[in-house]
Amino acid sequence: MGLDTLLKSCSECTSGELSETTGVVPVGVNDLNADQRKTMYERYTMIDPVLSFVANDRMRSRLICSVAKEHGVTKQTVRSYWGPWYWKE
Repeated sequence: MGLDTLLKSCSECTSGELSETTGVVPVGVNDLNADQRKTMYERYTMIDPVLSFVANDRMRSRLICSVAKEHGVTKQTVRSYWGPWYWKE
């Protein structure tokens, strides 16, 4: 199934429904303490180059590998920063 087809099959939901389904409760940046904000920005900065290629498996894979090497972490660590909901089949 292509990404366009997949997206067309989706429907809108409330943030409450999304939280209930994913088990993730969104928190505002201002509700985080300094250490949590630092971690959030570091992780986002790490995955930022990959986000543009989220629908391109080959390029995404290459970038994840590159980012992991650059930051001295595993590819699994980079993937984990998207959250477990992203990698579910």
